[in-house]
Amino acid sequence: MPDPATRRHLVDAATVRTWCDLVGDRNPLHLDDGWAAASPFGRTIVPGHLLAALVADDLAAAGSPVAVSLGFRAPVPVGADVEVHADAGVARLSVPGAGRAEPVTIQLLTEKERP
Repeated sequence: MPDPATRRHLVDAATVRTWCDLVGDRNPLHLDDGWAAASPFGRTIVPGHLLAALVADDLAAAGSPVAVSLGFRAPVPVGADVEVHADAGVARLSVPGAGRAEPVTIQLLTEKERP
């Protein structure tokens, strides 16, 4: 049985295009397959702010933080099926089967925990 604190999201090209239209992001790294193929990533990648929104959505029940700590460790390719696991004010996004560390982590900090 799946972990109830884990949600899956398919971040396909249509989702990325809709998100980019909504926020005004015209970066070809997210939208243009040909341009992105020549980039260091070799393909289109999901905008970091979209990934942060997916992760933050799972933390909404944690209340109103005074600070948010974001960590981006690796790109997530467009078309990836991602998992978000939220627990105790920390959410981690992973790409199952990618064989690498979680590309995005978000932590909600209380006044006591703020650096």
